[in-house]
Amino acid sequence: MEVPADCITRRDAVIAAFIAGVFGAGMALFASGFLLLVWKETGNPADWVAAIGTWVIGYGAWRIARDGHDHRIRESNQRESRESDLRNAALWQMVVKATETKVWGSRVADFAAKPPEEQTVRALLLMVHVAIAVLARTRWSDGDRAMLSQDGINALSSLDFEVMAHLDTLNSLHKRLSADASDYANEREGIVALIVQMSEELTVDANRFIDCVKALMTPWKPGDANH
Repeated sequence: MEVPADCITRRDAVIAAFIAGVFGAGMALFASGFLLLVWKETGNPADWVAAIGTWVIGYGAWRIARDGHDHRIRESNQRESRESDLRNAALWQMVVKATETKVWGSRVADFAAKPPEEQTVRALLLMVHVAIAVLARTRWSDGDRAMLSQDGINALSSLDFEVMAHLDTLNSLHKRLSADASDYANEREGIVALIVQMSEELTVDANRFIDCVKALMTPWKPGDANH
């Protein structure tokens, strides 16, 4: 359990008790005349008082210096923890954005699993329209790229290429089928096979990129919840 900065530690209490005990014993010896006799035999009483005072002041200075050092350590740890949290949040947003590109793949898989009579041009156009809207907003800022490792940059380049290829193909497909779907029955199998293959390639690139981003995230520590 973390001890608050303004609490008295057990060690401080022991030292304080020791000082108080020494002082009390000294007062008792002084009152009995024994201490005066020792001082006369071993040195000037003023020298003893000065030595004790110097020790007490030295301990106080050490204590202040140590508290200041501990405070700086705590501030540094808290600052690093906040920076780590902000970086993890930014990286997680990149993971979420990349995950959105994989939704298209799951929709395509569901569509391909349907019986042929349910793979209508209307259902296909709706699915393609949503995919275009999702993929079109997949953009990465310079700040995003600056946080990536070289592997992450390479993975993002591949993902970007797949996204652009998808947009070109899906826009052309949507435009053509919206204008004339008379040959869809004959083209259906080829169209479904094409979009399945493309979506699988996109999912592979998205997963690779997500793994690179997650590798950059700082592991959460139980104590981090207290800052």
